[in-house]
Amino acid sequence: VLKQVVPGFPYYKNKYDLLWEQKSPSVYLKIMAVLQKYIDQGISVNTSYNPEHFEDEKVPMSVLMSGTLGSFQWQILAPTATASEATDSNDASLVLLLESHDFSILFLGDLGEAGQERLLARNPRVFALLASKTLVTKVAHHGSADQSRTFYRALDSEYLVFSVGKNDYGHPARSALSLAWPSGAEVLRTDKLGHIALGHDHQIRYRYSGKLTA
Repeated sequence: VLKQVVPGFPYYKNKYDLLWEQKSPSVYLKIMAVLQKYIDQGISVNTSYNPEHFEDEKVPMSVLMSGTLGSFQWQILAPTATASEATDSNDASLVLLLESHDFSILFLGDLGEAGQERLLARNPRVFALLASKTLVTKVAHHGSADQSRTFYRALDSEYLVFSVGKNDYGHPARSALSLAWPSGAEVLRTDKLGHIALGHDHQIRYRYSGKLTA
């Protein structure tokens, strides 16, 4: 495969640094982000970690908790590696933060009020830095009533996204929708707007497909 993809590889192979030989794929991912943005968005990007570069040939969980995705830096804020703090599956939800130079996106999974307040207490520096740029927050658990007002006030999001469809649970709850009031956040609901696509061109812009549910 290398002979087909890389011209003259048999002659110049000593001048190439293969991804598998790198301890971190961060440089490779940054290069691919540039290629995707300016040449071909359809370029497939894969990442890997060679266990041989780590003690006991085991890749530490801490290494797998953050990385690069296009122009974004991402990190997993919760749960911890063992999720020992979680009381149930919702409390063990994956909380993902994507950060670019201009704005950030926070995905809260199904994390409830107790988990949100624990998250805030454990990551004060992260949430303090989020206040310095535009923040889009995907509201937890389809907008259930199990939300922490203290947490959302600290986020001070410019946009609150509710991923929700027709349901028998009353989602999104009125109390969850009111989380937007203190900050004046714009509310984006998939049950009202359909699919929502976000972009950034000096400011957040979004498009939507139209209402999906009756």
